[in-house]
Amino acid sequence: MLKFTSMTVSNFGPYEGEQTIDFGDGDGVTLIWGDNGHGKTTLLNLFRYALFGRFQYRHETVDDILKLVNREGMKAGKYDFKVVLKMLLDGKRYELTRQYSVRSGVTVPSRNDDYVQDVFLKVDGHFPPNKEHELAMIMPEEVSRFFLFDGELLQEYEELVKDETSVGERIKKSIESILGVPILTNAANDTLFVLNEYRKEQTKAAQANKQTEKYAAQIESETAKKEEQIKELARLQKAYEEEQDLRAKLEDKGKQNEHLRTLIQNKEHLESDIAAKEALRDGLLQSIVSETKDVWKYVIGKQTSRILSQVRDELSALQKKHNTHESAARLIAYIQHIVETHHCECCDQDVDEAHVVALKKRLDEEPGEFVGLSPEESERMKALQMQQVSLESMQSSVDVQVLKVYEGQLADLLVQIDDANGQLKDLRDDISRYGNVRDLTAAAKENAQNLAKCYAKIENLKEGIQATKDKIREADTALAGLEERVRKAGTSDADLNLAVKKVEICAALHQLFNDGIAAYRDKLKADVENDATELFRNISSDPDYTALKINDNYGLSIQHRSGEMIPFRSAGFEHIVALSLIGALHKNAPLSGPIIMDSPFGRLDPTHKKNITKALPLMSDQIILLAYTDEIDGQTARQVLESTLKKEYRLKKYGSFHTEIELQ
Repeated sequence: MLKFTSMTVSNFGPYEGEQTIDFGDGDGVTLIWGDNGHGKTTLLNLFRYALFGRFQYRHETVDDILKLVNREGMKAGKYDFKVVLKMLLDGKRYELTRQYSVRSGVTVPSRNDDYVQDVFLKVDGHFPPNKEHELAMIMPEEVSRFFLFDGELLQEYEELVKDETSVGERIKKSIESILGVPILTNAANDTLFVLNEYRKEQTKAAQANKQTEKYAAQIESETAKKEEQIKELARLQKAYEEEQDLRAKLEDKGKQNEHLRTLIQNKEHLESDIAAKEALRDGLLQSIVSETKDVWKYVIGKQTSRILSQVRDELSALQKKHNTHESAARLIAYIQHIVETHHCECCDQDVDEAHVVALKKRLDEEPGEFVGLSPEESERMKALQMQQVSLESMQSSVDVQVLKVYEGQLADLLVQIDDANGQLKDLRDDISRYGNVRDLTAAAKENAQNLAKCYAKIENLKEGIQATKDKIREADTALAGLEERVRKAGTSDADLNLAVKKVEICAALHQLFNDGIAAYRDKLKADVENDATELFRNISSDPDYTALKINDNYGLSIQHRSGEMIPFRSAGFEHIVALSLIGALHKNAPLSGPIIMDSPFGRLDPTHKKNITKALPLMSDQIILLAYTDEIDGQTARQVLESTLKKEYRLKKYGSFHTEIELQ
């Protein structure tokens, strides 16, 4: 059982500096959380890069080395990058390092030739003599799709339930590879080669015998015809495979065209969203500028408020004294008028002499508390009035709470704009990989036409292959009849009898291998069907879906409790069936290892997400699950996984080109 114990990435993709994920030696599930654009797919591809030296992005292999270097590292003059993958296999510890270093003499690399790639492999601390053989034994690349996959790759398994699709045939070959079928087919091919050599010896021996020489001539003629047909079959099969490869590329290009359309639409939507957010940002900035134009007043507000309070208190006292004096002066003037006229205008009555005398006496008294402002006090009051006006103009009208709300909204908006710009750059990078996209419609039309021609050619080749196989079978029938006549000749020729015996034994051995391959395939299909059904029942929430049935391509169909097959199934159930198949293949494969899944739950409802999460430990001893935050509920995952959840990491983005791997 292969297990990954740790991976260290240095200056690669969004991962600045050196960062390590420790998976540990034990069985269980490692959860790595990360939102879109934070580097989950990069991590998945880092495993592929470490094991096979190939970095795949979506449907393409990235050949430009500079695109793999961390941008923040490049700004700091760091252009090297590497990945170190530590593994445990059959009790041995492996340490695999792949790194690209800037070639000596190059200061700033600008092309692939400016780099040197180094690959180091240690096994229990020692360097093995045949590094490539050791790597091939760890995990053959042709079966990696069952260990390293994402939700998009899961969709391809639907092709297995269809007849003779290019994707389905590739997957079928991969399935038989992981299940060990090629070992038997290679042995059968070896026995066929030996059988043909023995048949040549038999024909040669028959030619030397008078009783069988006429049959030998006919055998030689039929063999020559058969060999020509075999050559023609090889040519047709090669052409068929080439056309299937072309078909896959054209189909993939068609998907890429659709994918490109989606990317362009997403880019345009994102650009519009960014423009709207930037307009909102500018509006907030204007509001903040408006609110803070007198912010200096707020800064000195406490000091000016204290001084203004003192000024107002002093001014109020002087004003009160002045007002009191003014009121007293008006009263004295009125009393003087009464004394002079002996008449009170207020009540319109005359005042007698006794009251006039009393009023005169009152006028002659000291003014006391009714004294007015001194000249100094008058000047002081004027100065204080001017100071009050000045201080009041310095008082702040800034609403601090409103300002805080604006600043909070602006901070959130700036983060959103930064994230959106990072996503926009990723989209533009994705789109740029397609080259000139202006004439997308014409390119799509041409691709569709080429695909139609390819389909027609494949059909013609299939007919030709079938016709050639029929001719080979006819030749085999004729040869079998002629060989039977040679055997019945009953000659005493020892060389001929020995040659006949060799052919009989080798033919029986070859047939044994063919029968064994057929029986092994049948057993594998039955075992895969049973194990996939068990996983499917654990995952599916529909009690009416009772079993999965396998076809010759290893495709699985859902069986209803009534015994009928479900003709159409939802995209979500496609995911469930594909995951069930992968888990069953791992149970039946000679090679077992960890499963690394990137965002496999996108099309599933919460119940099925929970069921799949719970079933993860049943699929493999080691599961590494890369999921975005809302893809599955973290608390639910922890509850259903219980002790099988070994570690949790989170990919935290600190900038467009800076993601940190943090242990939860």
